Amino acid sequence: MHSICSRACNSSPPTCAELPLPLPVKEPFIETIVERVRALVSRQTSDSLDAFATTLSISPMEFRTLINDRAREIDALFVIDLLAALVHEFAVDPRWLLTGQYNGATHREALVIGEDRTPAGVIAIRKFVREEFERLRDAAPHLSLPETKPSIEHS
Repeated sequence: MHSICSRACNSSPPTCAELPLPLPVKEPFIETIVERVRALVSRQTSDSLDAFATTLSISPMEFRTLINDRAREIDALFVIDLLAALVHEFAVDPRWLLTGQYNGATHREALVIGEDRTPAGVIAIRKFVREEFERLRDAAPHLSLPETKPSIEHS
């Protein structure tokens, strides 16, 4: 169970219909998101990583693993929880976390949602971040084979 949800609502985990399909282990979209998070905490010691995770109400062990073990499979739902916690606790622009580009409108919307410091506000910011994540992931360019040129027949 992911800590943002369990801390906020003490309800059951999301149903399968609410969960996105898992991303491939080395999916570039999520890898770049995690790299931005690593950049944010790059000067932290292991002990301060644990304190940072505790401030965010996420698992210190999962957080340390995400930051330090680049070969490990990335749990997309944990990353969404982490991003939501960063947005809620530190007012980080979710669009920057997701794409590396600042977006004032998205940041303002997240700030307004984040003003609600109740468990309902935590749930609302997580929903907002998750929707942004899914929308931007789905809009990310996908690799495809180059177009083939029609063959020219010689007579």
